[in-house]
Amino acid sequence: MPDMRRKIILFISVLLYAVSPLYADVPAIMKDVKKELDGNNVTFEIIPAQAQVVIDGKQKYSVENGVLELNLPEGEHEYKISALGYLSFEGKLTSVPNESVKIKITLNKEWRGAIDLAAFPDDVEITYGRHKYGAMLELDGLPAGEHSFSFTKKGYRTVDTTFVVKSGVRNFYSVILSPIESYSKRKEKKTNRWNMLLLSQAGYNTDVSLGLMVGMMRKNGFYLKALTSLNAPKADYKCTETGMIQEGDLQHYPYYKTKTLYSQYAVSAGYLRMLGKPVGIYVGAGYGSHTVVWETIEGTKVENEDLLKSGAVAECGIILRLKKFALSCGVQSIDFSYTEIQFGLGVIF
Repeated sequence: MPDMRRKIILFISVLLYAVSPLYADVPAIMKDVKKELDGNNVTFEIIPAQAQVVIDGKQKYSVENGVLELNLPEGEHEYKISALGYLSFEGKLTSVPNESVKIKITLNKEWRGAIDLAAFPDDVEITYGRHKYGAMLELDGLPAGEHSFSFTKKGYRTVDTTFVVKSGVRNFYSVILSPIESYSKRKEKKTNRWNMLLLSQAGYNTDVSLGLMVGMMRKNGFYLKALTSLNAPKADYKCTETGMIQEGDLQHYPYYKTKTLYSQYAVSAGYLRMLGKPVGIYVGAGYGSHTVVWETIEGTKVENEDLLKSGAVAECGIILRLKKFALSCGVQSIDFSYTEIQFGLGVIF
């Protein structure tokens, strides 16, 4: 009997030892179940009734009747509510133990409109987002606001612009592309534009004369020029080439100083021609006068009529263009009997 009792006690001990791990895990399992069951109740009431709710950027829930009830762990959570045809709404909520959270959200409608685009010339390619279209484009159901488009065509300048789409209406816009000028055309256009020539002039033979030359030029052009001597002595009498002064019937020969005075002026106009990039020529005609004045020992000034040169002016010369600067060199003749060499320095506008 004692042996049987000992066997029974040993069997019970072994049995209890075998099942003891199962009983040890029961509190942990119940704790997890309790934690899941004790989650805080969060209720979303949403307009419109069909929407989608995303919790913490991971868990997605579909709403069919406008109400969504969730059990969320304690703490702060982020949520985003969206629906077709409505603007999305984002917010945060805090889950507190033993408290219910109710969130009511009414989404704003996403207003939409339409846009019609026309691009010229033909075959312009319109790019909107990742899509490409032809020169005529109609888009419906665009969200109200600004939308970016790109217009391209080979040989034309690309246009990148933004148009505003107003809700509930069709919005009409047009774009005209400008052609890209080739280098040769730009060069030709630059060559054919009018340039203003402004040169200071200086001439010399028996005396120095100063003046100004003004012209307008492209490949061809025209100019005006005027020169005059620095000194313009006024004569009291006139004499012959020999120096004789005639006063009525009286003739006399005064004594003259060795110094001779000169007075001259010339006005001319003519034609300009650029032969190449740096070199041009000019030819012109006009009227001028060159006067010789002698001075007696008494200081009386006498104009020599026989040495007077006046009449038609003929001239020619070359012009050297150095970017915005210009040089000139030429000859001018008055009555084909008095000739002087002339130089010029100036600028081109």
